[in-house]
Amino acid sequence: LQGPALEGRDVDAVEGHVAAGHGHQAQQGAADGGLAGAGFTHQAQPLAAEPMDGEALERVATEMAHALAQISRKEVLAELTALDPEGNAYMADAMRMVRRGADLAPRRTVRELEVVRLGIGEAPQVSYDGQVLDVSITPSLGYGGRPSSALIRRSFENPAPR
Repeated sequence: LQGPALEGRDVDAVEGHVAAGHGHQAQQGAADGGLAGAGFTHQAQPLAAEPMDGEALERVATEMAHALAQISRKEVLAELTALDPEGNAYMADAMRMVRRGADLAPRRTVRELEVVRLGIGEAPQVSYDGQVLDVSITPSLGYGGRPSSALIRRSFENPAPR
């Protein structure tokens, strides 16, 4: 990465490079990054993201780009909008969903991936044109404001025409 840590609504780019002989292992966890167990409804508390600074967001973006480069077997560029520390945490969670969605998708559908763009939208959305994956999150909705890994997987499997 070049330049200072992400600030405000700056857009930064992160490149992932394929390293020969280094495979990618999917992270273990509940489906779509959800919780492994659930409590009773009277015990329910809203889930808030742990704040994340710009440097931590850059690390997550680098990890995502490297993981996607392993799957696609070529360089993948990540472009993202930095937010406030709380919004950055939801952006990082969306990047984890992208990784998981790519892990779940057939490899042939991810081979031409070149760019992952993560930004802010009025509703969580994802689209893939065969080369660019566009992901919109809505931080004001918390964890519900990012697309699920299942939706991302389906976008890889059914790209929109260019």
